[in-house]
Amino acid sequence: MNFSRNSVKVALRRNPFVHRATVIARELGFFVKPDGAQGIARYGHRSSVGGDWRKHGEYQFGFMREKGLKPSDVFIDVGCGSLRGGVHFIPYLEAGNYLGIEKQAELLEAGVQHEIDTALMAEKKPELVVSDRFEFEHFSKEASFAFAGSVFSHLVAGDIDLCLGNLRGKARDGCKFYATYFEVDRPRTNYSDSHVHYSFYYTRAEMGDLGRRNGWEPEYLGPWTHPGRVTQQVMQFTAV
Repeated sequence: MNFSRNSVKVALRRNPFVHRATVIARELGFFVKPDGAQGIARYGHRSSVGGDWRKHGEYQFGFMREKGLKPSDVFIDVGCGSLRGGVHFIPYLEAGNYLGIEKQAELLEAGVQHEIDTALMAEKKPELVVSDRFEFEHFSKEASFAFAGSVFSHLVAGDIDLCLGNLRGKARDGCKFYATYFEVDRPRTNYSDSHVHYSFYYTRAEMGDLGRRNGWEPEYLGPWTHPGRVTQQVMQFTAV
């Protein structure tokens, strides 16, 4: 049987013993990967948010259109990064309806500078917020759709809780929020702090409970097959 390099890496990463050993090593300061400006300098503004930058963005856009996203909808892109999704959503949505939030200012600035035409920015007037505390209140509109791709997979439970709670305050009733995450059958011991390059694992029940206590009705949708391989799951949260 042939195993791809990626499938072997995923299998090792999901192994509870390998995961626990990795957590301990990194908590002690070993194998620490840089984020922020250092991460961008080392990996570039595309690779620092994962491989297949273009394909991931196209997949996100196609997924949201399948879920009913229309140009008239107000869309919040949680963890918009260097705008790999934004390059598709901004031209599609009506002016002022793309709301992107990202904690790494340098990453967002690189996306604006290198990935979006200045004339398009002037025409579509996207709202872009830099925040590491999910400060959705800075947006001028309430969302009818939202998406967080490969965000919860890098967050401690407390930060997921913060995101869901704050987003509910800026979401219309009935808003659909789609979030991908690494799923396991049993609770895991994760890292002490969120980190864009480290993997965090949650059970389906844990993810559902986080949603319910913040005013969302969760629904598990199945595997997130981006692009062409399954590494995460996707949960739909409906604002109630």
